[in-house]
Amino acid sequence: GESYIPKIGDRVVVEKAGKNYFIADFYRLDKLIILFILFLAITFFFIGKESIGSLTSLFISFIIIFGSIINNLINQTDPIITVFLSMIFLIPISFYITHGLNKKTTIAILGSLISIITALILSVIFVKKSLITGTTAEETGFLTVITQKHFDFQGLLIASIIIGIFGSIDDITISQVSVVEKIISANPKMPSEEIYQKALAVGKDHANSIINTLVLVYTSASLPLLLLFAASNKNFLEVLNYEIISVEIIR
Repeated sequence: GESYIPKIGDRVVVEKAGKNYFIADFYRLDKLIILFILFLAITFFFIGKESIGSLTSLFISFIIIFGSIINNLINQTDPIITVFLSMIFLIPISFYITHGLNKKTTIAILGSLISIITALILSVIFVKKSLITGTTAEETGFLTVITQKHFDFQGLLIASIIIGIFGSIDDITISQVSVVEKIISANPKMPSEEIYQKALAVGKDHANSIINTLVLVYTSASLPLLLLFAASNKNFLEVLNYEIISVEIIR
């Protein structure tokens, strides 16, 4: 489109190739910084001082992912072991900083670790049994060319699934433990069986909403791809069988 051709006054990124310079991209970091400041301001306005823990945890997650996980993976450590050990290390730190050192957080951590181990086992089984290569994305080819290294792309795919699960597990486990805590505080004499049934009812609602959310999130991430398949006159089952779609379903 005409709007993407640089005009006088536009801020751009310039790169050098030999003796020549060329416009590589538009400069957009200033917009991202404004958006990030807005995010911090809104978070602090609605949550207050309690948001400091979650923001600190977010910062630590970035440090561990970019400072440790990415560095190790580029040096060709085993991706599944690297990410799994990182998650075992990151989950307690992240949870305790965000939610405090208490029994509720400890229970949520144990629930999260069990969930991640279960998901890891299922991911390994279905990625390997489905003969998923993990090389369908363009960036896998670029990575091999640039680094001149042979990566375990199947392992990297499984590792990425585990990181994705870590992103959603905090919400589920903490919410569920909080529900139990609130039920008990409202009626300390309530029998354990009744507490369990009430907590399970909330958990089922939560699980139902998460199922719908995850399907829509992954659809949004691959929308142009789905349009491409729709335009190629393939039937629905053929589209599902493509690795690039099968990967998202497994994820």
